[in-house]
Amino acid sequence: MKIAIITVSLVCLSQAVLADDLASPTPTATPAIFLGRHGRVTAARREERRDERRSAVQAKAESRVKERADRVAKATAQAQARQAAREREQAQRVVAAQNRSQVRDEKPHLTSDLMTRMGFSEQQIATQKAREQSTSSESKESTEAKSPRP
Repeated sequence: MKIAIITVSLVCLSQAVLADDLASPTPTATPAIFLGRHGRVTAARREERRDERRSAVQAKAESRVKERADRVAKATAQAQARQAAREREQAQRVVAAQNRSQVRDEKPHLTSDLMTRMGFSEQQIATQKAREQSTSSESKESTEAKSPRP
């Protein structure tokens, strides 16, 4: 009887020792689809699909918002560029009009005055002045002849 009790106790202890070795969990692969009874997709899989759809919808909405913001920014930049070009053209027209009015109001310099500045001799300057005076007197006579007298 003592032998039987010792044998039974050794068998029981050996089982406990073996179970102790297997107590640490081993990693196992999780299946891609969670099937419940009768091969139906479980609630966890439905939740996963719902989350995927939500994230896809949210990503699409964010991309639309970004595209819209990009279009608005591009349109604003183009409008600003057009406005700047219009302002430049307007400024150029104003400057051109001022230049034309200055040229129109400027007194023409006589050739004799230019010759004096350039350092020509007195005799050459006097000859040029005589020519200028003769042409100016001729032009006065021609304008007086053209204008009607009352």
